[in-house]
Formats: sequence, structure tokens, C-alpha cells
Amino acid sequence: MRGMFEAECAATSRFKGPVVIGVLDTGVDARHHSLAGVLASGLDFVGEDDRIARAVDAARKWQGSAGERVRILNLSIGGRTLSERLGGALRAAHAAGITIVAAFGNRGRGLDFPACLPEVLAVGATTADEGLAACSNRGPGLAFVAPGGDVNVPVWSAWPIHVGASDLGVAQPQTRDGGMMGTSMAAPHVAGLAARLLARRPDLGQAELRRELGRYLVDLGPPGPDAWFGAGLPLWSHVPADGRR
Repeated sequence: MRGMFEAECAATSRFKGPVVIGVLDTGVDARHHSLAGVLASGLDFVGEDDRIARAVDAARKWQGSAGERVRILNLSIGGRTLSERLGGALRAAHAAGITIVAAFGNRGRGLDFPACLPEVLAVGATTADEGLAACSNRGPGLAFVAPGGDVNVPVWSAWPIHVGASDLGVAQPQTRDGGMMGTSMAAPHVAGLAARLLARRPDLGQAELRRELGRYLVDLGPPGPDAWFGAGLPLWSHVPADGRR
């Protein structure tokens, strides 16, 4: 499946420093082998709307010990109900210079919130053969697509699928991987690639970063941006190793 970050490309890349990504989700297992040594301290805002907005506000205000700030925010969440509180928090984060990436939705049609906001890079899902995942929403406002998997070839995830979200605090180690599918799986691919581009060029603003993502993609579907694949599938393997354009 193209779109997964190739280890050989990552190993030969030259980065100028770490880029902090804020991840709003149901929580992660900090003991998982894929996440060891790369997590900053997290905050717990369990709930809907207002608490999620508080988490966005916390990400906007977060500052590391060396003065680093959140540059990218990934939201693998969405729904059909608009929230002024959450929308306001995301607009404030965008105004603070944070690039916001969100899952486009898994209803197969229409626009989900918050991916529908103009401040958000909305990401749809592709299958292993680079077709459009059946669950992936279609419509205007779609920025890019990335691997989201399907029932035959899911995306490998560190999320412990054998427990529910409310069980993530259990005492025993949860280090299993599992196959999952959907636009929630796709959005982090774009967030991760955006972080790699920022690591090479920390001076990029949000509009410039979006253009950079658009330089290194495969145009799927009809030529040019469309309602099914957006601008296309960004690929790290298309980024020159020496940084030249």
C-alpha cells in the first residue's frame, strides 16, 4: 500500500528538529513499542464538544521545555453536529499558526464536522489499490486522501482494538496492533508527512505547507482536485532526499 511512510526514506532524511503534533483521540498506550520515546505529556479531557474544545485550547497553549509549540493538530474525530465552541477553538488554533488535519468522515457521502471547516485540511481514505474507500465521504472541501484501508487490507494500528475506548486505562499492558479502517486512519498519514516537511523547513506557514504537500502527491481520479480524492495522495517517497524541489 503506497502512502505508508517508507523506512528507507525516513532513514535518509535530514531534519532540522522535532515537530510536535497534537493528537486528539481516545488515548494511546504510552508503553507501545511504536510510541516509546516520542510522546510528550498528555492531558485528559474525556467527553464531547466542550471538553474536546478545551483539549484544542490546551494544545494551542502548550509549550515544551525547550520552547517548542504544537505545529500540527490531528483530529481523527467527526460527526454531523456542528459545535460553535469546538469550531471557535479550532479557529483560534489556526490563527495561532497550527495546521489542523481532520478525518473527512465515514458515511460515504456529505461533510462531517470539523473537517468541513475552511481552517481544516480534510483527509479522505483510499484502499490498498488506491481506490476510494467505500466509507470515505465525498464532497467539496476535501484536501487530500491517504491510506484508510478496507475489509481486505486494513491499516495497521497501535490502537488496542480488543478493548473499548473506556477500557484504555486498564492496568495490563496493551501493546497489540490491529487492523482498522476509515478516514481516522488516513488523517494521521497526512499529519505525519506535514510534520516531516516542517522538520525540513520550519519556516513554512500553513498555506505554504499545504502547497508543499501538493507538490509530492499522486493525482487520483479525475485530473486536478475533485470531490472524491481531493488534490490526491501525498507520498513521502516523492520528496527528494536532498530537499531540492
